[in-house]
Amino acid sequence: MAESNVNPKLIHVDRVRKGIAEILVRWDITTIEKQTDDGSPYIEYQYDERRIDWVLPEPYKTIEEVQKYLDVNYDTGDNILNWAKAAKVTIGGEI
Repeated sequence: MAESNVNPKLIHVDRVRKGIAEILVRWDITTIEKQTDDGSPYIEYQYDERRIDWVLPEPYKTIEEVQKYLDVNYDTGDNILNWAKAAKVTIGGEI
C-alpha cells in the first residue's frame, strides 16, 4: 500500500516514450489523520498503486493530451483500472 501526504490523482502519466505511456494507476484511496512530531495534524492518503506501461491508441503531441485520454478511460472505455488491478495477480505457477 502506498502512502502520501499529497492527494493522489487516480491516474498519473509519468512519461511517454515511442507511443507508450508509463503510468501510475491508483485506487482504494483512504485518508488517515496523523500528527507531526510537534503535534500538528495532517492528512495522509493510503492507496493501492500499480505502475504499468500503456500503449497509446493514437499519437498524442503533449503529456496533457495523454493525461486527458487516460483520465477519461480510467474506469470506462479501455478500463485502465482493471488492467492495473489484474497486473497484481499471478495465475498458475512461476513464469
